This record gives sequence, C-alpha cells and structure tokens, in this order.
Amino acid sequence: MDDKQAAALVGKTMVVHRDGVLFAGEPCPAPELTRHRESAAKYVREGYHARVGYLCLPDTVTVVDLRCTEALIKGKGKIVVFWEGYFYDAVKQSAAKR
Repeated sequence: MDDKQAAALVGKTMVVHRDGVLFAGEPCPAPELTRHRESAAKYVREGYHARVGYLCLPDTVTVVDLRCTEALIKGKGKIVVFWEGYFYDAVKQSAAKR
C-alpha cells in the first residue's frame, strides 16, 4: 500500500466483534482477541521498527491480537491499529452514530 492508498483509509469504519474484524471492507475472520501488556516503546520499536512518540501510547500498552493484525489500546474507547504498514487511530463510536 502506498501513502495515497493509506490516506484513503482515514475515516473508514472498523468493526470488531468476537466472530471477526472488518477494517475498510477487508475481513479478518476469527480474531484471537488475546491480549498481553508490553513496554510501548520497546514493542513498537522491535515489532514495527517505528518510534512510539507519534502514536501517543501509554508507557505500558495492552496489545490485542486480531489475528490479521494487532490493536494497541491507547485509552478508554481508543486504539491504534496497524494495517498494511501504517498505524491508524480508531475511536469507539457511540451506539447513536453506528
């Protein structure tokens, strides 16, 4: 994916439920939904070869395995998703906005 394709995903909806994850129309069936806690800086540097500063993650982050990717819990109702080489912020929508 190039920068233009990645930018086109900004604002798209991500759906997460026990049976699967759907991100910008791309399915990720049967997610693991297992989680573990890690040092954010070390985990992002070693796993993604990136700097954690731009992601605004807490020092210790909960990582959720979605099978096809990972979600890093940023705070209540906020996650960072890694998708095809890019990080995206995702915010939980209220039931009225769905």
